[in-house]
Amino acid sequence: MVGGHILSGEDQEKDPPKRKVLVLINPFGGAGAAARNWETARALMEKAYIDLDVLFTERAQHAYDMCNKELKPEDYDSIVTVSGDGLIFEVVNGFLNRPDWHDFRQKVTIGCIPGGTGNGLVKSILSNSNENYGVLEAAFKIVKGQRKLIDVNELTGEYESKKIYSFLCVSWAIIGDIDINSEVIRCCGAARFTVWGVWRLMCMRRYRADFIYRGERIRNRLTQLELSDGPTIEPNDNESLISQEEYKNHTFLHFIA
Repeated sequence: MVGGHILSGEDQEKDPPKRKVLVLINPFGGAGAAARNWETARALMEKAYIDLDVLFTERAQHAYDMCNKELKPEDYDSIVTVSGDGLIFEVVNGFLNRPDWHDFRQKVTIGCIPGGTGNGLVKSILSNSNENYGVLEAAFKIVKGQRKLIDVNELTGEYESKKIYSFLCVSWAIIGDIDINSEVIRCCGAARFTVWGVWRLMCMRRYRADFIYRGERIRNRLTQLELSDGPTIEPNDNESLISQEEYKNHTFLHFIA
């Protein structure tokens, strides 16, 4: 039985269609770890009922341009990245900045295999699934083909022409400094974060900015769910569901959202 319909004897003899998967690999990810990790994952994925197309990215924004301009919703069932969070970021933003992104949302699943310096999303997915963190564990989740919806943040950058979509968190000041500026010592692998972090603590900077927040004050998950369908609860006398915070020319050391 498929989708509530009983298959005839002729249909039962036919093999179900293979899933079509595009694998995007960053050859420079994790100081070369991405290519090695793919060879480990490939052995498992080739034994599954999957058609694999493998592509090594050639430049920054290669995956973004492909997902934003070239791919069609019916081309693949899944897009799998073998790299760190950066390549996933390109794929997600490439899709979500398309006018037809709703079609991709319904048809295409994004999977990830660790192969970068930072692998926050795949670690979160495996932890949420009560799986150990590893290349084979990530490949096994992809082979099983289970979908899981996650939230993304939509951001408007002051100097950005397009929306920015974040699937982990948004950080600024010292954390953003360590993440971005440590690119100059990428050859150190994951140790670059520690090295740059120690150096930044020794040579401390202060980050000045205006921070203005206007939005709903969420007390708990229940409140958030109720607000999504319209406010159905009454705030306390001294508490408003609408919060506004302003810090003008304020000094920050760390900011995360």
